[in-house]
Amino acid sequence: MDRPSGMAAFPRFHPRPAQGWINDPNGVSHINGRYHVFFQFNPESARHHRIQWGHVSSPDLVHWDEHPVALRPQNGGPDEFGCWTGVVTDDDGVPTAAYSGVRADGGHSQVVISRGSAD
Repeated sequence: MDRPSGMAAFPRFHPRPAQGWINDPNGVSHINGRYHVFFQFNPESARHHRIQWGHVSSPDLVHWDEHPVALRPQNGGPDEFGCWTGVVTDDDGVPTAAYSGVRADGGHSQVVISRGSAD
């Protein structure tokens, strides 16, 4: 990923999105020959609010590709206030995330399962 000139001092091998607030990595995994790193992310601002999961992947841990947001809060859902800490496993070739979803009504959390597709 190319970086703006202001990021020249940022560590070269540290994957990160082009913009937004980031926090803990979640779901570091190796699936179908690629390394995947998911991380707490707010692509819309530099604020700690309605956290989503960003996603980057690499064939070699040196060259990283940024992907669309992997998990985002569902209005009225168990993760309406954010998709927080979790893991990703390879369930027979299907990436599956288990994470803490935080509800908007009181901030209570529960485990949420989200399955991707084999491709």
